[in-house]
Amino acid sequence: MQGTVLVLAEMTEPYWLCALSLIAKFQEASLKEANLSETDLRAAVFTRAVLYKADLSNSDLSNALFDYCVLRGASLANSVLEYTNLIRSDLGETDITGADFSEALIDKYWIKQLCETASGTNPSTGVGTRDSLK
Repeated sequence: MQGTVLVLAEMTEPYWLCALSLIAKFQEASLKEANLSETDLRAAVFTRAVLYKADLSNSDLSNALFDYCVLRGASLANSVLEYTNLIRSDLGETDITGADFSEALIDKYWIKQLCETASGTNPSTGVGTRDSLK
């Protein structure tokens, strides 16, 4: 899936209906150590997915939903997570160097933990990782 971008050449149905069919959904998916780096996962839905040590670096995860997901040990380095919902997900030991969490929903416990290791500036948005967690 590296560098995957979905494009509609022709839309015969209403735009909203086509857009709904393009949303990636990962329900109870086992994505342990998966390479999803440099992937466009905007508005993707991850429900009870296991992304243990998955590589999501340099990906666009804006407006994505991670509901009850395990992201422990995953790499989110240089990824964009603007408006992403990470409530009730395990973010332990994640690499967040250069990640942009602007307006993301994150449990207070994890915000405190992530701020301890937050560093860098996102190359796409120019936002500092620590600043985006405030």
